[in-house]
Amino acid sequence: MAELVISSDEENAVLTQLAGLSLSSKTYSHAAAFTVEEQTAAISHLEGSMTKNLFLKDKKHGLFLVTARHDTVVNIKALQKHLGLKGAKMSFAKEELLESTLGVTKGSVTAFAMMNDAERQVRFVLDSKLLENSETKICCHPLRNDRTTCVSAAVLRSFMDSLDVGISVIDFESDPESVCFEDSNVPTTSVIPHKNKNRADSSDSKGAHRGRSKDRGGDLAAVRSAMAPFLTL
Repeated sequence: MAELVISSDEENAVLTQLAGLSLSSKTYSHAAAFTVEEQTAAISHLEGSMTKNLFLKDKKHGLFLVTARHDTVVNIKALQKHLGLKGAKMSFAKEELLESTLGVTKGSVTAFAMMNDAERQVRFVLDSKLLENSETKICCHPLRNDRTTCVSAAVLRSFMDSLDVGISVIDFESDPESVCFEDSNVPTTSVIPHKNKNRADSSDSKGAHRGRSKDRGGDLAAVRSAMAPFLTL
């Protein structure tokens, strides 16, 4: 059973970043969890939504990190259509690419790993189910799979804003071909751009964000409705 980590972990880059931004979070320690099943056994008693994460690549369109509720069915072909990626052939990226890009190992993949994407190579995709309620807690590993950090959707948004990371929100239960748009590149997808669009990026500031993994042990209206509380953050 997970236990609340009372003291701050000064060695953990995620917790340091959250604390530095004065963002509320709770972090729990537990046995290392490499799979959704092991995660369920470790933290299912906690308040909040457990997550699963897919690190995907496409030769033409680049790299993607998908964070979804643990019980959401993620169909990769449908995902490509949701994102409007013509001619895409997404597949799971190799662990070597995961480590070099997001600084985590298999079993510790997490939304928080976007802080390690210094070159901004990865597009972040978020399951709209995780945004159904602004108070719902989203539970992710803080770069290590023997800890789980729970934050609100608003806090996750603020965390991504601090990194200049935009969020593509997808309703995975909607039909990606059910609605036609003038902009065919973004069917059934809402995008939350980061707030600091014009902030200059430097290699030094990006490098300061980096942390290291410790692997221990349907329809657009529905999406817009779900996103309404966050678009004014």
